[in-house]
Amino acid sequence: GFFSGSPSLDLYNGMALAAKKNTIVVNINYRLGPFGFLYLGDDSPVPGNMALLDQQLALRWIHENIASFGGDPTRVTLFGESAGSASTTAHIFAPGSYQYFNKIIASVEADSVSSDIGLPLALAFGPVSADKNFFRGDLFERLRTRNFKKDVSIIIGTVNDEGTYWLPYYMYLHGFRFNHTISAEDPQNKALITREQYRQSMQAFMPYFGNSPLVKHALLHAYESVSEGQSIA
Repeated sequence: GFFSGSPSLDLYNGMALAAKKNTIVVNINYRLGPFGFLYLGDDSPVPGNMALLDQQLALRWIHENIASFGGDPTRVTLFGESAGSASTTAHIFAPGSYQYFNKIIASVEADSVSSDIGLPLALAFGPVSADKNFFRGDLFERLRTRNFKKDVSIIIGTVNDEGTYWLPYYMYLHGFRFNHTISAEDPQNKALITREQYRQSMQAFMPYFGNSPLVKHALLHAYESVSEGQSIA
């Protein structure tokens, strides 16, 4: 999200991508939480979207220096998932970013679905949709008037079985494990948890769904056919 994370995690190691696809992978950091997204007004010392400006500065550095590493500044692809997906697409609407990239790969989330069914996202700080420094106007007005970068190729999609890789980060204490050195189908990588462990893990997710009783009931009773003594694979 926009409140935690780091490109130094093994999950984001671009070594394999660089080795197999003859690409140069650059992971960038940006400020998180209130340091990156607090908004106190356009003319205040805290104008919001500082994190997106951090990213924009990193893109400028890449544009100016990537040739020294054997790269081509005219062939830069932005790739992101989760908050990274929102960030990469945000640069399409930021005039200061236009010259620094020409392709985007965005792994999308279910934000629109959450909004449609009335489940608020548990993010205290995120991008401001109208500002003077990054979007230089109202994002939605830019979208309505088609005032955005158009000479860009975009791939938008989702990842199958994404939970296999993410659950161990969030649910390690509840029995979810994953050894990335062996096959995902290996029995050692199956989440063999008891009903109580499942209940605890789903309870931990409830704040992300606004503690909705409807969602809680659906999650806690998803495996009603499993007996108390069985494990859930």
